Amino acid sequence: MKIKNITFIATFFIIAFVSLQNIYAEQTKTYYAINEDFQIVERGAVTLEQAYDILEKYIKAQKGLCGDAGYVTSRSLFGFSVDDKNFIEIYVDDEKTYRMMFECVDNSQPSFAGSSGIYQKEIKVSTKDKLKEIINSFFTHKLDEFKAYYDGL
Repeated sequence: MKIKNITFIATFFIIAFVSLQNIYAEQTKTYYAINEDFQIVERGAVTLEQAYDILEKYIKAQKGLCGDAGYVTSRSLFGFSVDDKNFIEIYVDDEKTYRMMFECVDNSQPSFAGSSGIYQKEIKVSTKDKLKEIINSFFTHKLDEFKAYYDGL
């Protein structure tokens, strides 16, 4: 009887550990935008397919885009996040020029008072397909896997 209980408990903990390993990839991703007053506006949870549609909307908005800084920024800058500290931000400079910034908590870089540091990297992305590939990776991989992928870009 004791061996059965120990086997059951061990199996339970193994399943729980594997489930926790995949929690990041399964976490809800939230879409946010920047309004004309340069404030972040949360738009709600999105799927990967909706994220692609949002990207297309911002790219299409670039055609003939002109106006003051707030107007242009509100139609060029958006992001997807897991929470306030783990997100990607996308800048659509024009129909064929993109930049992306990834920021996350970096436990390997301690900051003041023993808290975690911040990892932040901005890159230029040469094609819309590459941008979609990066968004796909953000939506489908655990944070540490995405960070390793992004660091290699």
